Amino acid sequence: MKDLLQEEESLPALTKDGEKVVFLANADSADEVRKIHRYGCEGVGLFRTESVFLRKNEIPSEDEQFEEYRQIVEAADPLPVTIRTLDLGGDKILDSIGREKEENPFMGFRAIRYCLRHPDVFLSQLRAILRASAYGSAKVMFPMVSGVGELERAKEFLSTAKRQLRERQIEFDDKIEVGCMIETPSAVTICDMLASEVDFFSVGTNDLVQYLLAVDRINNEIAYLYEPHHPAVIRSLGRVFEIGEEHGVEVTVCGEIAGDPHFLPLLLALGANSLSAASPMLPELKFFARRFTLGDALDLLDRIRIRKRPAEINQSLTDFYEERVSDLIS
Repeated sequence: MKDLLQEEESLPALTKDGEKVVFLANADSADEVRKIHRYGCEGVGLFRTESVFLRKNEIPSEDEQFEEYRQIVEAADPLPVTIRTLDLGGDKILDSIGREKEENPFMGFRAIRYCLRHPDVFLSQLRAILRASAYGSAKVMFPMVSGVGELERAKEFLSTAKRQLRERQIEFDDKIEVGCMIETPSAVTICDMLASEVDFFSVGTNDLVQYLLAVDRINNEIAYLYEPHHPAVIRSLGRVFEIGEEHGVEVTVCGEIAGDPHFLPLLLALGANSLSAASPMLPELKFFARRFTLGDALDLLDRIRIRKRPAEINQSLTDFYEERVSDLIS
């Protein structure tokens, strides 16, 4: 299998009938970004800025952040980089912040909620991202959005950061694209409202699954209930893709689902515009895409839509995958 993946690594990302598939890479560092060019992906779909904070275990200065983001953008050039603003909280804790212990941190004071309450931290980061946008193609994305009000306030902060840089006569991309993550049930429900405020969506499937199913994904006692194959997850994804198409908002999928080849035909049939995964997964994703047609994927979706149990959906995806690769990897 490894030899087959290497043989096809440089081939275009196409389905068997020639439909283009857009693959992006997740990254936490400039070193990771430099490796993406060999996989033929079309950019960085998710750069997690909290990795910069966690490496230092403190809040870095604007200049320190700018240097990190500039290196990321330059390493990807000419491909675009989606830079997600700070997503601390949940299972990502920064000791130096010194916040009170939360009983349920995944549902608590994290991500955009923290940033909106700490304007100094948020503005410093936004200025650093904007400054980096002068060195290549960058986008900015807000995580954990649950309502239009949060998104509007975040965009106001972005406007303030732009004004502050103009006053300092510092260059940046004034037309930088703005997006938000869809990872809460409320965001799925009102994604038509959110669509009018952004240029793109990114579906954070890890959090979306746990919030939709009310399952803490790091709690071993209920890990068996964390089911990405759940019909509620699939219906939610379908709604976001449908709204994205209606409003001209591109939708990327990230998280574990995006990096799982078994999910690839389902996501394409549902209408995903692109998938962002860890770069080591990209060769297998491209390899499998070349083993089915879009028509095959649509037929699979029709079969899955009548399934009621996650296990049945999982089996359908597994069968679809194995029918097309089992002879090649045996």
